[in-house]
Amino acid sequence: MILTEYDEKKVMENLKKESYEEGKAEERELSNNLILKLISLNRIDDLRRLASDSAYRDKMIKEFFPDKNLN
Repeated sequence: MILTEYDEKKVMENLKKESYEEGKAEERELSNNLILKLISLNRIDDLRRLASDSAYRDKMIKEFFPDKNLN
């Protein structure tokens, strides 16, 4: 049997990393959904602005997906 030592700090770092990665994946999915929505509405100027303005992207996500949280 192999005994391993429990490293709370390492476990917490791994949990934080996993949580961060999950959040980033959700943010990418929201961004993609927003892009598809704007394309369907032919809002090309908004798409152009999204490409260079992350604060505007966050504002638009809140407008179109108010039930989603961006942290």
